[in-house]
Amino acid sequence: MSEAANDDRPCRHLKTKMLYVAGRDDGAWERPSSTAQYWCLHTMGPIGADDEQARPDRCRKGRECFEPLD
Repeated sequence: MSEAANDDRPCRHLKTKMLYVAGRDDGAWERPSSTAQYWCLHTMGPIGADDEQARPDRCRKGRECFEPLD
């Protein structure tokens, strides 16, 4: 995947169970869900290192604690 495409993806530290079921390349986990549980690996909770919610629509480039995928 190109670096430009990675810029549109959520932070590498955002996790959800769907990521482990469907896999990172599936892309479905990147869309917000009202039933999914998201967490940040920095804090191991639903709030990121910058005290904002850990969600795919919020954990994007430009956020203070964002780190792109490899």
